Amino acid sequence: MRKFTFALLAVLLMFAVSSAGIIDGKQANPCNRGNNSPPLDEIVEFNPVWDKNIQHFFPDGGTAISIAYDGDYYYIVNGECDPEDGVLMIFDLDGNFIRTIETGLSARSIFYDSREYIDGEIYIKDNSRNLYAIDVETGNKWIHLADVFQENESKVAFSSSDEVVYEMCSGDVYGIRLYNGGISRTLHGLRHGSGNAEYAIACNREQLLTWDDSYVYAYSFSGTLVDSAALPESFYDYSLSYAGNRLWASEVGYNDVWTWHGASGFTPYNLGFVGWS
Repeated sequence: MRKFTFALLAVLLMFAVSSAGIIDGKQANPCNRGNNSPPLDEIVEFNPVWDKNIQHFFPDGGTAISIAYDGDYYYIVNGECDPEDGVLMIFDLDGNFIRTIETGLSARSIFYDSREYIDGEIYIKDNSRNLYAIDVETGNKWIHLADVFQENESKVAFSSSDEVVYEMCSGDVYGIRLYNGGISRTLHGLRHGSGNAEYAIACNREQLLTWDDSYVYAYSFSGTLVDSAALPESFYDYSLSYAGNRLWASEVGYNDVWTWHGASGFTPYNLGFVGWS
C-alpha cells in the first residue's frame, strides 16, 4: 500500500510539473514575446544604447505615433486623437521645438520623400485609407492617394529606393507605388506583435522593420527575414519608426510628456553586427 501511495504521489508530481506551463490548455509564454517571435536561439541579443531623445507634449491629447526627418528637421505627429486635435510638431536636430502645424488628422504615420529629383514632400497617413501630402511652409494639405490602403488603422513606411509605400496589416505587407497608388508587391507572414503592434512597420531604406514586445525584425523587400535583435524594453506599440539613420520608439511619462528614443546602428545588413552605438 505504501509503494502504491508513493507511486501515485510521483505521478501527480510529474503531472504538476508538466502542467506548470499550461494555461487553458495552451503553453504559457512567460516572456510575452508576441505571437510571431522566433525561438531564443535565433535572436541576436545585445543591449541597445539610445543616443538621442526628443521630448514633447500634445496639449490636446493623442499619442506619439510616428516621426520623420528631412535632413534639417524632425517631424512628429499625434495619433489616436480627434482629427481636429491633430498636429504636426517640428523640431531641430538638437530636439528643440520650432513650431506646430494643425493637420486636422488623427495620424498613423508620417514620412518624408527624400528623392533628389523632387522638392521633397511630407506625407501623412491618418485613420483612413488615404495618403495626404502637406506643405510645411503654408500648412496646406491635400489627398495625394485616395482609398489605396487595406485598413484604416494601419501604419505605413516609405522606401525611397523603390518609391513604394509599405502598409503593414497583421503580418501581411502591401507595397503601394507612391506616384500612382498601384500595388507593386505583397508579402505575407512577417512577424509582428499583438494589439497595435500588428500594424507597426518602418523602413531603413533597404529593409522593412517590424517588432513585437521584445524584438525588432528586419526583412528584405522580398519578405526574407534578414536579422533580428532584442529590445531593452517594450515601447508604445504603434510607434516603431525609422528616421535620420535611427530607429525610433516612443513612450509616455509623467504628465503625459512623450519621449522619442532614437538608436543608431540599424543600417541595412548590419542589424545584428553593428548594434546600437
